[in-house]
Amino acid sequence: MPSAKRAAVGVAVAVVALMTWHATLGGRAADARAPPRIASSLPAFYQGPWPPADAAARIFNAGSCRRYRAAVPPERRLVAPAGLLHAGTHLAAAVPPQVCRLPGGGAFGGEVPWGKHNPLDFRGVYSRAAAPPRDPGDVLPLVVIKDPLTWIQGLCDVAYVGTLSYSRAEKPPTPRCPKRNATDSWVPGTRVVVDYHDTAAAERTYPSLVHLWKEWYGAYMTDPRPNLIVRYEDLLFDPVATWTAVCECAGGAALPVPPAAFQPAVVKGYGRADDAAGYLALYGSEAERLGYWGARDFAFFREVAGEMLATFGYNSFPPTP
Repeated sequence: MPSAKRAAVGVAVAVVALMTWHATLGGRAADARAPPRIASSLPAFYQGPWPPADAAARIFNAGSCRRYRAAVPPERRLVAPAGLLHAGTHLAAAVPPQVCRLPGGGAFGGEVPWGKHNPLDFRGVYSRAAAPPRDPGDVLPLVVIKDPLTWIQGLCDVAYVGTLSYSRAEKPPTPRCPKRNATDSWVPGTRVVVDYHDTAAAERTYPSLVHLWKEWYGAYMTDPRPNLIVRYEDLLFDPVATWTAVCECAGGAALPVPPAAFQPAVVKGYGRADDAAGYLALYGSEAERLGYWGARDFAFFREVAGEMLATFGYNSFPPTP
């Protein structure tokens, strides 16, 4: 779909969100202790049962906060992004230095030392050269999760050549994406092959993109070590409250933020829209989110990952007949 059409979809939501965002930040951001909420900008289909009762706590695994602060001295703390390809980790990497001050020399890093797109089990056994050299135990992973209904669409638009392929046993790898046919059903026998970055013999195979999403994030959900999981949609539509929760979790103090601070990070979205308003319109449109899928797909999402979808408020789509 052309970017101009995408920007037009739900443009009223985008304009209202941006106006509220700009006016609120410009007028009240000086009070870092009580950051303004932009609840009306979060699409209704992402509001239940998430966010939790404490509207500022837009983080999953908040119990990690106290344990992390108790275990890691301020000067050694590193909050670093992780997430699947095209899940929006750029939003977690580009903004923090402008919105949060960590005590004692603590820092935000560009990615976790084991590689932000790599599975959690790479932790402690692999170090990505581009990542900050740190003891993995000092790192608080900031894991960005995205609604799989939009994540798959974006991933396939981008087509990460050399990283993802879709193949059948009897055929060589093919760039078919996602693995669906004209009847809106997932193609039996097709597998998703992921060649993770900068690693030898790191190719892994999954039954589908939905299985990949569930397995990759499920590892962080069940990991006993401290980590935070934040939704891409909260970083996009409600950045002030979300970043305040992340900052305070790591023992930091939220800073007054000008409206322009968030926009450059939003725009880096690999061409799915032209500007911040376009991304708000695209991800704020229920028609864009659901129109790509059919009844069999919705049933497949529920069958494979129904519980996780409910946990993160991603289960708002038509019921299975």
